[in-house]
Amino acid sequence: MARSFNIRQSIPLTATVADVISAQGINAFFGQAAGITIYWNCDTVANMTASPIVDDGTTATVLIPPGSTVTTASTAGKIKANEDFIGQFPVPQGCKLLLGVVNPTAGALLFNALIVVN
Repeated sequence: MARSFNIRQSIPLTATVADVISAQGINAFFGQAAGITIYWNCDTVANMTASPIVDDGTTATVLIPPGSTVTTASTAGKIKANEDFIGQFPVPQGCKLLLGVVNPTAGALLFNALIVVN
């Protein structure tokens, strides 16, 4: 059965949030191997960047390179599967999923993400 993580996080001006998943109180530790599908957007301007990483405690594997653009939402606060699809990725057993987000602008921005675990 699929499980979903919905994330809506305000990212302060000129800030980096190392892991918006844990900032939302979600434990994204994978006790068994799984596949994930990632969707994301930003409520306003598209200057924000994000990068998901899986970490097994000794090795971190970057799923999408840092500096990858977060697109602007067509409807603020909503993830649309046909517009905000980022990719599908494997997560090995015993890894934690982290999602770092950077806001380089001079104002707080709202980051939205949906992570579906299959």
